[in-house]
Amino acid sequence: MRGSHYLNSPNDQLEQKKIVLEPRRNPHLFGQERAEQILAGNFIDQKLPHAWMLTGNRGIGKATLAYRFARYVLAGGPLRIPHKQSLAPLETNNIYKENKTSPLFIPTDNPTFQRVGANGHSDFMAVETAFKKNKNSKGVISVDDIRKLNGFLRLTSGEGGWQVIVIDNADDLTRGAENALLKILEEPPPNALLLLVCDRPKKLLPTTRSRCQKLRLNNLDDTTIDNLLDQYLPHLDLKMRNRLVTLSEGSIGRVIELAMNNGVEIHNNILNFLSQMPEIDFSHLQDFSAKISRADAGKKFEIMTHLTLLLLWRLVHYVCGSNKNELQREEIEIFNHLKTCATLDRWLKIWEETNDLLVNTSYVNLDRKQVILNIFLNISKTTREG
Repeated sequence: MRGSHYLNSPNDQLEQKKIVLEPRRNPHLFGQERAEQILAGNFIDQKLPHAWMLTGNRGIGKATLAYRFARYVLAGGPLRIPHKQSLAPLETNNIYKENKTSPLFIPTDNPTFQRVGANGHSDFMAVETAFKKNKNSKGVISVDDIRKLNGFLRLTSGEGGWQVIVIDNADDLTRGAENALLKILEEPPPNALLLLVCDRPKKLLPTTRSRCQKLRLNNLDDTTIDNLLDQYLPHLDLKMRNRLVTLSEGSIGRVIELAMNNGVEIHNNILNFLSQMPEIDFSHLQDFSAKISRADAGKKFEIMTHLTLLLLWRLVHYVCGSNKNELQREEIEIFNHLKTCATLDRWLKIWEETNDLLVNTSYVNLDRKQVILNIFLNISKTTREG
């Protein structure tokens, strides 16, 4: 709800900390020590593959890790600490205290850190998703973006070491761009390192995936997310914090996105529509759809569709008899009702149809209001049929 107590001050705080959240300038990474050890170990053992695909849920630190490792490689490896030193636990009262025992630690006053952050390092290049003027259009990485890498890689390393490229987000490569990238992956220059940040690796061609060393990052545990919320959103009340964490799927990025875009209110609306099935309050649904699909609604449509898919997927697992401990009390009550409305195979079909519709929406730019209406009308129709 706009104006709610938990939304106003967090927005102000996040604006002040915007630079901290930008991956190329973010000196902090939490919960991904295993991935850091793997990357550092490969570098120090001189067994570094030319291309890495960093995968996992959105908002868990993949891009931050990519830039962190890029700085580490460009700086020549470990600066202050021996390899394989045990990691010190984070101090919960100051989560931003520099963790100098982190395998990829580079201090912020190091010239390499500053030059990569300012995009001013001669041996570094970043290719990031470009968004069109129409906010509802899907961002892409074009073939021209990838062709620029050829010119970069033809140059001799300015500092006699590695040339490092970060591609964020590789999911957004057009097919032409991916084919151009594949040529680089098939015959990389001797000291070229490509770091592909990827939320959904199955969107990429099998040949592209096979040319990369895959490293899947862990979801963040609740303790890590709690500590980060103390820094980013300290004024959240306990009830709201718990609601956001249960919807986070182990992603601090997801929690912040939900907090800044009325995610809990959107979640409540979806639960309300599902609780009425097979009936539906069409007037309320139309108002909700219009509000979420407006051009100035920002990420609300994406959040609504993600939460709808998440709830349907949780419902499928609940009908199967699993994941009861992961659900909120309100979800369990509604799921018990929905179990009586349709069989497991029908709920699975609803999830698949909803997912397919949303994939088509992102590629074909379908009318968002109609998409929302279609999702819930399809659920209503299916539950009426039993």
